[in-house]
Amino acid sequence: MWAKVIFKDRIEPDRTEWFVKGTEMDSSIVVEDFSEKPRIVYPVDGAVIAIDPDIPEDNQIVTFQFKPKSNKYERVLNDEKTGIKNSFFLWKPEKGVHKIAIINSENTIVDSVEFVVK
Repeated sequence: MWAKVIFKDRIEPDRTEWFVKGTEMDSSIVVEDFSEKPRIVYPVDGAVIAIDPDIPEDNQIVTFQFKPKSNKYERVLNDEKTGIKNSFFLWKPEKGVHKIAIINSENTIVDSVEFVVK
C-alpha cells in the first residue's frame, strides 16, 4: 500500500512510501493509507464536451482516463459493458447525455460520472 509517513516530533520530513500491508514502521510515526480507489479522471462529472465543427467527424475522439492503472475493473458506457480494462480508452463522441462508470468483478459501480456532448 502507498502511505504517507508523518514522523512525530518532526525528526524527519514527511514522505510517501510503499509498504506491504502489516509491515508499516513502528509507533514512532503516523501512517495515513491513501491507496488509490478506482476513479474516473476524465471526463469530470458534469463536463460538457463540444464537437468541433472544424474537425472532420471521423477525427473527433474523446479520451476517457481512469486511475489507478489496473485491469481489475471494467468500463461501462451508457449502461453497456465495453470490455475495456485499460487506464484509458478512446471514444467517438455522440451528441447527448452520457454516463461512464467503473465496475468491479461483482458488477458493482465503484465510480461514475455523467457528461454531455454538444
